[in-house]
Amino acid sequence: MKKEMRTLSLAAIAIGLAVSAAHAAPEVKLGGLLFAQATDNTSARNFAGADASGRTSFDVTRIYVIADAKFDDHWKSRFILEGNTIGGTETGTQKDANNAIFLKQAWLEYSNLLDLGVNIQGGQIGTSWDGFEASIWDHRYVQKDYADFHSLIPTADKGVAVYGKLPMGYGDYNGQILNGEGISATEAASGAAGRQKAYSALLSIVPVPQNEWLKPLRVNGYVQQEQQGLVSTTAGQGLLPSRERNRTFFGASYKTDAFHLMYTYYVADTATGTTFATSANSKSRGYSIHGDYHLPWYGLSPFARYDRFDAGTMVDYAPETLVIGGIEKKFNDNVRISLADQYRHSQSGAGARVTSNENTLGVYAEAKF
Repeated sequence: MKKEMRTLSLAAIAIGLAVSAAHAAPEVKLGGLLFAQATDNTSARNFAGADASGRTSFDVTRIYVIADAKFDDHWKSRFILEGNTIGGTETGTQKDANNAIFLKQAWLEYSNLLDLGVNIQGGQIGTSWDGFEASIWDHRYVQKDYADFHSLIPTADKGVAVYGKLPMGYGDYNGQILNGEGISATEAASGAAGRQKAYSALLSIVPVPQNEWLKPLRVNGYVQQEQQGLVSTTAGQGLLPSRERNRTFFGASYKTDAFHLMYTYYVADTATGTTFATSANSKSRGYSIHGDYHLPWYGLSPFARYDRFDAGTMVDYAPETLVIGGIEKKFNDNVRISLADQYRHSQSGAGARVTSNENTLGVYAEAKF
């Protein structure tokens, strides 16, 4: 009897293991990313015009906790928690506000639809241009890419994306439908301005994929079309139509294992008129060029970047420039440190012309795991 019970128990265990295997838990991979820096304002004043003499700072500017789950050959998911220190005075109920922890991304994806290489992603997703340029600039731990730095687009938003590769190696595409509010608000709760979806398309074309020397060359373009639902400040006029919040970025890049070079021109038009009679606009324009070169010695890579940005408010002509120069030391696949100088210059034409200059020398570190 005991032998029969033992046999039945072993059979039950075997059946249980078979059922568990048939419903195996998803493959989960945990990772993370840390940005830290030590900086010194070497200019007399900072960019805001405040006294910066002797101001130095140690900061942990950003940390990501990343979880990737793979359910089968098609389904996968990711979530990213982000924490950063944004500075500020720690007082009262806002004592911990400068150590914010929030949900950066959370999405579900179906990959390789019908074996056509088409991927569909939905949830709180990374915006296409930010991820694309950041992958080429590749020094996010030193400074944000241009569109993020000047708040032209959010880095993540709630919506749906369809992306993949063009046939025969001719490039990549990414189309998205987003709320347009970023991650801090939903379209339903963002007030009068949050009435319309943002539609965007990214296309990065490789003109000559057959040639080994020309294959790294890409022609890049990004278009975003969005209408804001501003409410008129004149009683009885109600919702104003056709208040645009559009973006157009275009340029070219060349990236190999040895170096990269990228140029992009940015157009960002936002209508701000609040009556039928007014149609005020901010027509931001600017460009960015950046590059790096991986020296064959000691894991060293010099890099540089030049940005020019004009907010285009048609009230205050205030072109800004940002110049970054530095050298990076890569210790291994997970740790790198840069010594970099960042110089910001702004010239305002409102009233008496005012010039603001800020120079920051810093040591910047990235660790990923």
